[in-house]
Amino acid sequence: MGRAAIIAAADILAQTVEAAPDFATAWFALGAIRDRLADRAGAVAAFDNASRADPDDYHGARLQLARLGAAEKAPAMTEPYLRRLFDQCTARYDAALTEHLHYRGPAFLRVAVESALHRLKRALHFASMLDLGCGTGLAGAVFRPFVERLVGIDLSPAMIARRDEKNLRSARGR
Repeated sequence: MGRAAIIAAADILAQTVEAAPDFATAWFALGAIRDRLADRAGAVAAFDNASRADPDDYHGARLQLARLGAAEKAPAMTEPYLRRLFDQCTARYDAALTEHLHYRGPAFLRVAVESALHRLKRALHFASMLDLGCGTGLAGAVFRPFVERLVGIDLSPAMIARRDEKNLRSARGR
């Protein structure tokens, strides 16, 4: 998109928020465009309006304000923002972690659990296991062969749906 088109989009968004001053999504988009155009003051004003129009900070306007130096420190991310963030990255989440970042956290966790159980002279087997923050089920896949009932909980409905596609709910006939 050329600069003229970006400026035209900013103009349309400015007209939109003038007509609908509580339209947080439009304010956020206007802030992003003004930021792209190197209009820091305009971006700060738009993100500030987005933040006031949306107390749940669904788009992360408060984070943008902190990034632009218009807030003292980065605020805590809200639950709606985190849910949207993880929902948006679900399709590429597994590949990003395992292929690009070579993430091996679940394998390391399994080794740690096996080691602890070995010291207790117990086999790697559980009747039930709770996977908090299960995401797409990366840890669940590692533990599934050793668990009769695996329950995963996550903020992101899209992550849960991806985990469910992997059929990780239980290892033995459920």
